[in-house]
Amino acid sequence: MGMLSPEMYADSTLVKANVSGQNLPPSEMKVKEFQEKAIKENGLFVVREIGNKDDTNTKGQVKYYQDCRGRLALSPVDLDARWLTHSSSKPAELCYLENTIVDEGGFILARTASHASEADWKVIPKLLDEVPIKPDSLTADSAYSAGELRKYLRDQEITHYIPTRFKQESGLAVKHGFEYHEGYLICPEGKKLRRTALIPRENTFRYSASQKDCRICPRKAVCLPPSQEKRRCIKLSVYYAEFERARGVNKTPAYSDAIRKRQSIIEGVFAHQDRLGWARCKLRGLWKVDCEGFLASLTHNILKALRKLRTTVSALVTVTRQRTEMEMLPT
Repeated sequence: MGMLSPEMYADSTLVKANVSGQNLPPSEMKVKEFQEKAIKENGLFVVREIGNKDDTNTKGQVKYYQDCRGRLALSPVDLDARWLTHSSSKPAELCYLENTIVDEGGFILARTASHASEADWKVIPKLLDEVPIKPDSLTADSAYSAGELRKYLRDQEITHYIPTRFKQESGLAVKHGFEYHEGYLICPEGKKLRRTALIPRENTFRYSASQKDCRICPRKAVCLPPSQEKRRCIKLSVYYAEFERARGVNKTPAYSDAIRKRQSIIEGVFAHQDRLGWARCKLRGLWKVDCEGFLASLTHNILKALRKLRTTVSALVTVTRQRTEMEMLPT
């Protein structure tokens, strides 16, 4: 019916879990002791306490924690709920993450519930596979600034309007006057730093100059850190090229317009879902919570479609009435 738009917007919101976090104290063990005793299972840290041997009625307790330090205890009645807050001024709560992609008209095109401890951007490829029309653009906030997502969107030929974070903005190559090229850097003296190694743990490439060039360089005392006495080495993200492209796109009027629209559109959708009762879960467990979110999104779309159809029908009735009145006028 032509109601949907290929300009899409992504965001997430917290949905409070149907559990209380008041009686979930952190572990009394020191961090080192906790890390020695805790076993990692399904992304959680589990501590099994042995019961009193003299009392046959005493059973060992099993406690679950979200972090490796034993500070974030989880509720045994809903282990899928995670501690999180989107604001430093508010305390963390046990909750789920509602991930949504909407179009320019506010229709929810794809959504899913996930653990609140997961990164917001990781569900986007899955959601984009579910949207009913091919997206032309995707706008999101800096929580979706990961280079991996930027590369995915570019491979799918989807224009993305996403802010870059401070560390991405202030890359060493830009900060110190080095020119970035695919596979190498050019230093201020015109010498080439070749890409020499991938560091998987840091997800970065190392670019290294030759010792010969650095030995005779007039900027050696300023450019070469004390820890690198022989040659200059620079580490850059493997997605540095994606951040370079993003910096160019983010200077355009289209970027400013998309970012301005995103907040009003997506916040309006979340506010409407809150009024439908989707501010707090009624069920427990990720699968059941996901079903709740689906019903809330379905209700939102039906109500929005009815409002749009009502407006369209009213306009058609008005036009038809005007035509009828014109035909009844004497010639």
